[in-house]
Amino acid sequence: HPRDHWIEKLAEVDVPVGPVLDYAEIASHPQFVANDYVAEVENQFGRFKTVGVAARYSATPPPPVGTAADLGEHTDEVLRDICGMSDSDIKALAEAHATTPNRAKGYKEPHWIKAHKWKGEVAARRS
Repeated sequence: HPRDHWIEKLAEVDVPVGPVLDYAEIASHPQFVANDYVAEVENQFGRFKTVGVAARYSATPPPPVGTAADLGEHTDEVLRDICGMSDSDIKALAEAHATTPNRAKGYKEPHWIKAHKWKGEVAARRS
């Protein structure tokens, strides 16, 4: 039986009950939208909706919502600014694939990169 059947049957016998919503139902729920719990963000794969900031405080504005940094996005900055490495040393590490993924023949892209690319292609087609 579908969810609504059980909600109705349980409510008839005074059992406190409510639906468990899936992601699409939550993201489109009027209260969820009214509270700005859905945020639209953009990265190299396109624009998409994600969870916004749920906690709200009277004297503190919510932080901006964004995407996580890409793999290796800040590597050069960290090596330069925190580790004190020179640009030539950083370049040598990158060329040796010590700080970058190895794209040599036979390299298999991690599944999560494939998933992000696929989502980006879908988002690009929708816009």
